[in-house]
Amino acid sequence: MKTWLLSGLMVLMSTVAFAETEVVNGIEWTYQVSNGKAQIYNGVWSPAIPKSTSGTITIPSTFGDYPVTSIGGYAFYGCSGLTSVTIPSSVTSIGNSAFQYCSGLTSVTIPSSVTSIRSDAFRGCSSLTSVAIPEGVTSIGSSAFLGCSSLTSVTIPSSVTSIGGIAFNDCLSLKSVHISDVQAWCLINFSDDSSSNPLYHAKEGLYLNGEKLTTVIIPEGATTIPSYAFKNCSSLTSVTIPEGVTVIGEKAFYGCTGLTSVMIPEGVTSIGDYAFAYCSSLTSVTIPEGVTSIEGSAFRACSSLTSVTIPSSVTSIGSDAFTGCSSLTAAIFLGDVPSGLIGSGILNYVSDDLTTPEKYGASWKKVLNAWEKSKNPPQAGYLHVGEQVRPGAPVVTILSSQIREADSTILDVVYKVTSSKSTVKVRALAFQDGERSFAKVVRPETFVEGTAANIGDGIAANVEHTLSWKVASDWQTTLAKLKFEVLAVEDELLPLELVTLSAQGNQPAMQFSWNVVVKPSIFDALLWLYADQDLGLTLTDGTLKYGSQTLASGTAVHQTGYDALVYLYQKMGYELLQGERLEYVKRRTRLDLPGTSQRQYAVKVLSETGSSDEE
Repeated sequence: MKTWLLSGLMVLMSTVAFAETEVVNGIEWTYQVSNGKAQIYNGVWSPAIPKSTSGTITIPSTFGDYPVTSIGGYAFYGCSGLTSVTIPSSVTSIGNSAFQYCSGLTSVTIPSSVTSIRSDAFRGCSSLTSVAIPEGVTSIGSSAFLGCSSLTSVTIPSSVTSIGGIAFNDCLSLKSVHISDVQAWCLINFSDDSSSNPLYHAKEGLYLNGEKLTTVIIPEGATTIPSYAFKNCSSLTSVTIPEGVTVIGEKAFYGCTGLTSVMIPEGVTSIGDYAFAYCSSLTSVTIPEGVTSIEGSAFRACSSLTSVTIPSSVTSIGSDAFTGCSSLTAAIFLGDVPSGLIGSGILNYVSDDLTTPEKYGASWKKVLNAWEKSKNPPQAGYLHVGEQVRPGAPVVTILSSQIREADSTILDVVYKVTSSKSTVKVRALAFQDGERSFAKVVRPETFVEGTAANIGDGIAANVEHTLSWKVASDWQTTLAKLKFEVLAVEDELLPLELVTLSAQGNQPAMQFSWNVVVKPSIFDALLWLYADQDLGLTLTDGTLKYGSQTLASGTAVHQTGYDALVYLYQKMGYELLQGERLEYVKRRTRLDLPGTSQRQYAVKVLSETGSSDEE
C-alpha cells in the first residue's frame, strides 16, 4: 500500500510546473517547466526578460535539459526596446499577448514548427513591417496583429484553417497579402452572424486593410472565394480569379467601389448574395456558361454597369440581383427565361433593349407580358368602396343623399352600381365625422319602407336603388356627422391576378395569384366583411380582431397585414402559397414569387393530383 502511494506521488510531482531563471547570452530568462518541456514565462505579469532589454535577441532552444516548446502568455509584453526576435525551431506555440506592445519590434522570424499564434500575440507592434507565417500554422488568434500600423505585407499559408476576429484590423499600411491557398483564407467559424459572436465583426476586413489593397491575384487551386473575403476593399481595382473556382461567396466583393472589371472564369456555378453589390465603378462583367444561379442582390447598385450577358446555363436570378444598376441599358440572354427574372431588376432598365433567343420566344413573351402587367397592376380590383374607383371593379355612384324634412332621423340614399354583370353584392357602411376608420365605423342595419331589399346579394346592376336608413335605431349621433358609403362586389374580396396550372406529377391542378396585394385592398376587404356581419370578427374600441389576432386598428391594417391576408384568403377559399408548393410554382412558371411576410400569394386546389404529364 505504501509503495503504491509513493509511486503515485512521484508521478504527480513530475507533472508539477516550476519557475526557474537562467542567464543566456547575458540575458536573465524566466521559464517554466512542465512535463519535461520549457515555456518562456512571464513571471506574474513581468516579461520573461528584463523590460529594459533592447536590440536583437534569439530565444534559447533549451533551458538546462529542457526544450523550449512554447512562448507563454505576456512573455515579452511591453518590451518596447526589442527590435528583432528569432524564435527557435523547438517552439510550437506563441501565447496570448506574447509580444503585445513591443512597439520597437521591426522583424520576427517564426519557425515552421509553430502551429498556433494565439490572441493578441503581436498586437500593437507598431514598427513591425512584414511577417511570414510558416506552413504548419493552423490558427491565428483574434487581434493577433491588431494595430500593426507599419505592417506592409503578410503571408498566410494553406495550413491556416481559422483566423480570429479583427486579427489584422488597423494595419493601416498593409498593401500586400500573399495567400498560398484561398481556402485557408475562409473563416470556418462564421455560421453565427449575431453580435454575440466575436468573429462576426471580422467580416468587415479581417485579413487586410480594405482601403489600401489595390490588386489581388487568387492562386491556382482555389475552389471558392469565401463570403465577405474582400468586402469594402474600396481601393481594389482588379482581381484575377483562377479556373477551378466554382463558387463566389456571399458579399465576397461587396462595396469594392474601385473595382472596374472582373473576369469570372468558366467553372463557376454560383454567384452569391450581394457578391458584387455596390461595386459602383464596375462597368462590365462576363458571366460564363456554367453559372446556374445568380443570387439575390448579386450586382445590386452597380451603378456604372452598362450591359450584361446571361448565359443559357443560368436557371435562376435572385430578387433585386440588378436593382439599382441605373446605367444598365442592354441585356443579352442566351437561354430560356430564368426564374426570378421579373424581380431581378433587369427589366426596370433594359425592357427596350432585351435580346432573347428566338427558339424560346413563347416563354419569353409570356413572362414579358406578365412584366407589363406588373408595371401597371390593378389598383385594388374587384371591390369598390365609396368614391374610390378601381379598374375592373363595379362602380358605385350615389345619386342623392339627404335627410327627410318630415323625419330628421331617416336618411334617404339613391345609388346605382355600374357593372358588366347583371347583379352584384351590395353592403353599406357609414363613418362618424367622415373618418374612414374602424374607430368611427357605423353599420347600418335598420332600413325602412321595404328598401332593405336593395341591399344584399343579387342586387340588379345598372339601375337606380333607394335605401332609407333609420339612423337613430343603429347609432346615437347626428346625421350631419356621418358619411354614408355603398360597397359593391362582383366576385372576389381581393384583387388577385390568377394563373391556372394543370395537374402535374404529385402536384394537383391549382389556381394561384402572382401579384402583391397592397394594404389598402386588405383594409377595404375587412370593411366589407364587417359590413357583411362576418361572425368571425369582433370590433372593440376601434380594433378589429379574429379571435386573438388583431387584423386592423383605426385607419390601418395591423403591422404587416399577414394575419388579415391569411384570414381573407381563407374566406375566399384560398390558402397561402408557401413551402414545397411555392417552389414548384416558381420552377414551373419561372415567376419570381418570394414568400415573405410583405409579399404573400394565394393558391386554390382545383382538383386532386391525377396527372404525370410533363410540359
